Amino acid sequence: MPASPTATADVSSAPGANVIIAAYNEEGVIARTLEPLAALAESGEVRVIVVCNGCVDRTAAIARRYPGVVVAELDQASKVAALREG
Repeated sequence: MPASPTATADVSSAPGANVIIAAYNEEGVIARTLEPLAALAESGEVRVIVVCNGCVDRTAAIARRYPGVVVAELDQASKVAALREG
């Protein structure tokens, strides 16, 4: 039986991944979350999207400090809506 295509696929040339972070009032931890992704986001290897869903704190402002990180803000506090937006 032949091997499945996914078992032998070469992903080394595949485009970068998207990382969607649904964030609700995460100002205390968003920097710690973004630090390991910052260099990849800045280089364009990975697209990092922080979706602030109903935040009333400084989560969006902190996330915007990271070059290459895209920040979207929603009025609705909904993880599902945040993931759809991303």
